[in-house]
Amino acid sequence: SKDVLHSFFVPAFRAKRDVVPGRYTYMWFRPTVEGVYDLFCTEYCGDSHSNMITKVHVVSEEKYKLQLAEMV
Repeated sequence: SKDVLHSFFVPAFRAKRDVVPGRYTYMWFRPTVEGVYDLFCTEYCGDSHSNMITKVHVVSEEKYKLQLAEMV
């Protein structure tokens, strides 16, 4: 983030990390169940805050490697 706080949150993983302007932030987790999970920004960050919704796709290692090879 260049100018506002964000808060990366995946409720199913019970994982949340604040993103602060000017800092590098890392977050690691190891999901154990394949599926599609919601990801939100939980810190009000401006006019487009309500649009900051996406999904985390958890796939097998084999499927991940296939998708990665297709991208190259």
